[in-house]
Amino acid sequence: MDRFFGRLLSRFAPRTARAFIVLRRTSGTEEGTPGGSGNCEQDIAELRKEIDELRLDSVRIAELYDLVFERLKLDQPDRADGTK
Repeated sequence: MDRFFGRLLSRFAPRTARAFIVLRRTSGTEEGTPGGSGNCEQDIAELRKEIDELRLDSVRIAELYDLVFERLKLDQPDRADGTK
């Protein structure tokens, strides 16, 4: 069952799958060492930064999408109200 979910995760979210693999490997070997969680915290910070960048990209795409539709309405005002 773990293999199934692992393959499914790696197909749909490869970065997250790699992060889980790294966390799984480091948690088993470095759990008792001081600073062993430092790598995990750094990985989490990097992942959060990537998520923030993706959110900004999503906002930019939405703004461009709105801009395109507003521009299309201005270019063809007779079609904006549904008439031909």
